[in-house]
Amino acid sequence: MDDKLQVGRRLRTRDLLAAQQLAGVGPTTVRRLFRIAASRPDLTCLEDVLDVAFRQPGQRKFPEPDQTALNSAYVDADRIQSQCDALDVRITSPLDSEYPETLLDLVDFPPVLYVKGSIEALSKAWKLAVVGTRYPTDLGIKLASEFSSGLSALGVCVVSGLANGIDAVAHSAALNGPGSTIAVLAHGLDKVAPKSNEKLAEQILQANGALISEYEPGTVPRPPQFVSRNRLQSGLGRGSVMVESGFSGGSIHQGRLTTEQKRLLFVVSPSPDLPGSSEFKREGGDRLAAEFNAIRVKGLSDILERIPDFKGAAAAPSNAASATEHADSTGPKKKNQGDLF
Repeated sequence: MDDKLQVGRRLRTRDLLAAQQLAGVGPTTVRRLFRIAASRPDLTCLEDVLDVAFRQPGQRKFPEPDQTALNSAYVDADRIQSQCDALDVRITSPLDSEYPETLLDLVDFPPVLYVKGSIEALSKAWKLAVVGTRYPTDLGIKLASEFSSGLSALGVCVVSGLANGIDAVAHSAALNGPGSTIAVLAHGLDKVAPKSNEKLAEQILQANGALISEYEPGTVPRPPQFVSRNRLQSGLGRGSVMVESGFSGGSIHQGRLTTEQKRLLFVVSPSPDLPGSSEFKREGGDRLAAEFNAIRVKGLSDILERIPDFKGAAAAPSNAASATEHADSTGPKKKNQGDLF
């Protein structure tokens, strides 16, 4: 934290955003620029930091920018800032106090983060990701809803990816609790994908939640970006709850990233005698338990047992903690179509 504040007196988020616009400079290099600046309080501007980075031995070289290139980069950065102002999107970076400190634990933290909605949602003390298949069963829908509503009732911010299926259920269920919800998107915040979740995105904003992305406005969603955003979903908080998934898909990627980040990884494993249990997709949970030692849970109370800090705050809403253990399944059966990113 001290380094972040020291750097903030010299460089600004605008400088990191401008650095990203330079030819041959991507997120990896911008992270290096930040680390150099954090360790060198004598460097007072982007040009100085770039000069040190360019001359570092054993590091990947990038084209050394001249003044014309730097001026152009700042013009591009200001253009992006204007776009964001028009969209009511805030740009933040590790140079700002509101940047989530949990993300700085990641080797590949996003050097620039775009936020629409409540910037305070990012600083909530407790956050957990709730994720799963785009094609859940009825029991999966019910469990995702009860886990998420229970977490939000405790003041835990539910993080997910605004995809159809479990993600959408998790966000919706968290809206009414004090924890609220954060959606991590794999594209620019000028649009919502899938379009069918535009109303849900508005509800998240109205409930003091937030939409966030590491991509500037106008960036269209591409498959690798969905995989990349999973690291932010797990990295924002204490870990991930994978509700339901087939053997492969985005939830498996998130499970791997969660364990690599040394976060808690939970998989929901409902009792076999629950209605709808025979259709419930257990393959993903079984795989995460076998390959990454994911913790099997039946109800929210199982998670609370693994997070002692919650116990005091969780004492009152006992119904939320036990609800998932008595879940039943209603409505028509969902078609098993497998998982997508």
